[in-house]
Amino acid sequence: MAAGSHKYLSTLQYPFYGPDDVRDAGGRPRPPFKPRTAGEAAPFAGLRSYWHALIDALLDGTLAESELAALRQLQRTLDLSSDQIRSAHARVYAERLLCAAEDNSLTDREVAALTSLRAELGNIGWAP
Repeated sequence: MAAGSHKYLSTLQYPFYGPDDVRDAGGRPRPPFKPRTAGEAAPFAGLRSYWHALIDALLDGTLAESELAALRQLQRTLDLSSDQIRSAHARVYAERLLCAAEDNSLTDREVAALTSLRAELGNIGWAP
């Protein structure tokens, strides 16, 4: 296929959808952003950092001892409360459970993976 022959290229001449177009189509307006002062940390920034570290550590399906230690240290460094840790762990577990059950079946392999995930989350604070 030659460069420039894709059908979507002809649509680039049209303007992008704007807020009025979304509203006219029945969409809700976006709520305004809360202004923050310069240098002020975003609410839950620490929890967001922990969430990303937890997801990264779980990408291969298991937590190595070094990852467990790093996550425990991160909890302390970010001064996360027990409530925040439980929330992050519950979200991870719920998302994995939802993905596993999405096809209306839960195989032995999926149950084993969820059981392992629960044990590993318990090792670093709390498990559902």
